Amino acid sequence: MFAVGGEFVIPEGVPGKRIQGNNIVVLNGVKFEKPGDYTFHVLINDEEKGEAVLAVAPILPAKQS
Repeated sequence: MFAVGGEFVIPEGVPGKRIQGNNIVVLNGVKFEKPGDYTFHVLINDEEKGEAVLAVAPILPAKQS
């Protein structure tokens, strides 16, 4: 497990509608043991606010010319 700190800009919301936004998170040094879906739980002050799924694909060998 790991934590990512920093500031994120959250767009204004509309009551009853889900807020969506895009953020880029650099995962240097994070190793995924096998291909598949990995779920990131978004916590703010130890309270879960949402989740994001990352689909990890296998690395295919480079084509030989």
